[in-house]
Amino acid sequence: MRHAVLTGIDAGGWLVFYPKSRHQGRERLGKQRREIMVTRRDLLKMGILGSSGFVTLPSGGGFGRVSRFFDHNNQGSSPRLTPFVDELPGTGNSPFQTLTNVDAFSNVQDYAQPFCGPRTHYYEIAVVERNVKFHRDLPPTSVWAYVDKWGGNIPDRLITFQYPKIRLGQQIGGGYLARVHNFLTTAPRDFGFPNVTVHFHGGHQPSPADGFPHDISNRPSSFPAQVTIPVGGFHDYAYPFADVGIFDGPIEEAERPSTYWFHDHFLDFTGQNVYRGLANIA
Repeated sequence: MRHAVLTGIDAGGWLVFYPKSRHQGRERLGKQRREIMVTRRDLLKMGILGSSGFVTLPSGGGFGRVSRFFDHNNQGSSPRLTPFVDELPGTGNSPFQTLTNVDAFSNVQDYAQPFCGPRTHYYEIAVVERNVKFHRDLPPTSVWAYVDKWGGNIPDRLITFQYPKIRLGQQIGGGYLARVHNFLTTAPRDFGFPNVTVHFHGGHQPSPADGFPHDISNRPSSFPAQVTIPVGGFHDYAYPFADVGIFDGPIEEAERPSTYWFHDHFLDFTGQNVYRGLANIA
């Protein structure tokens, strides 16, 4: 929906908007009907855009109170910024740290142990809150981010690291094991939920490493009781990078992915947590 049309006032005294596409083809209601066109961006800025295709506003005071949101000199507007003054990060000039390879963990979670071996590389990732400056004319913004737990001087950007080059088609006993720590706090926030879980796009991970959005009560005995990460906790993610069919055949090399990235996947809060910053290239 790119535009909405104010179609009138219903019996309850509410101003009713419909998507323009839904409105097209309706019979015109005569001279008494007024149409006010607003963009989807305007509705989002007002915080009244509904997912069901229409939004309602309380009557009283006319449309004037709402129209203040369209005044670009008030607090409802985004600040005017000079575009194209800050270089965007890219992989070409290697602005990202490479995750620090650490010693094998002595307490790898049970489900992950069969996937670990002498060729497995171990990493630790921390989910933290930090301030990042996104534009030279804006103050730093508080974000949630994935960082290398042992990364030292972390760059002032949202995405700070990537995994070492991923090699596909490995045998079991290789790949990566990433231990993800949740160092967020339970302090109230306008949006987002501080419990996290990581969903990795690319590869064929064991189920407990696939970023389940919630812990499972009715589960097989071999499945961990907890796969989400509360504040102060951690979870081991086994990424063997083996081909489909490694256990039951045949090997399917055509199933190898080409893009790797990961993001938070917590139930009901995936969008909010990603919007706070929890997405990263791999």
